[in-house]
Amino acid sequence: MEASYLSGGQSGSETAANYPFISEPSDTPSNTAYADLIATVPSFSRRLGTVLFGQSVVSRGDVVLRNNGELDSWLTRVWSGQAIKLFIGDPSWNKDEFAPILFGICAGLRVKSGRLSLQLKDKAELLDKDFSGATVASGADIGKPIPICYGQCFNVEPVLIDSATSKYQVHTGAVKSIVARSSGLSIAITPDLVNGTFTLNTALTGRLTCDVEGENNGANYLSKAGEVVNHILLNHAGLTAGEIDDVHIWDKRHQSLCFLHSQSETQHISRLHLRCGLTFLWAAYHLKRVESR
Repeated sequence: MEASYLSGGQSGSETAANYPFISEPSDTPSNTAYADLIATVPSFSRRLGTVLFGQSVVSRGDVVLRNNGELDSWLTRVWSGQAIKLFIGDPSWNKDEFAPILFGICAGLRVKSGRLSLQLKDKAELLDKDFSGATVASGADIGKPIPICYGQCFNVEPVLIDSATSKYQVHTGAVKSIVARSSGLSIAITPDLVNGTFTLNTALTGRLTCDVEGENNGANYLSKAGEVVNHILLNHAGLTAGEIDDVHIWDKRHQSLCFLHSQSETQHISRLHLRCGLTFLWAAYHLKRVESR
């Protein structure tokens, strides 16, 4: 186990194992002692939360450590919200040969009967929150959420951001293309693809909708499922590249048709999987947690 904490405004880390272990000079971290403190190794399970739905539900135990006084200093530290990593291996292996079981976060520290319990929270739970973006700052549509578009999106309802110039927005960032329609018929616009906006060239006579080729991240149009999921995890979920498995296996076969509203990131990624014909435990594929050897 490798667990991070905060103390006095400074970050630090602690290590422990259920068998005495010292890493080799070539390992990361090197020459590090893992004291035999873990009394109970947590168990993990993962299942589909809903029939034919891509979201997975994770259950997990706590890391229970023996404490004869040597861990009393842990009680004054902040553990909640800090990173925790669990690995599995054999004492004869180098540390770098150990397989990761969980890259998660700590939900808190409990004390009971002379033992400390680090409560675990799977990083997939970081996605179970509203996917919220920017809102219109003023005007007739004040407070309305600005759409977030990935891939080819049809019948997107833009928001009015400047009534004086008839300026609308379809995405919070750069897009590849915008086609505006009034009651289904194409109308002339002046697009600003860099900012995901456009200005009407003629008076509006019907319901305004748009067909949008969405997120064009750094002139890189995100049209495939793997690209979209990576973008959501990195830019909205707060994960790092090292915490995400490679999902480019999707890029050769599946295109994204995902238009995001104010639901959770988990729900959006699951919807994306269904649109691509993918119904599996997506969290196991995208967050580096479970491996076997």
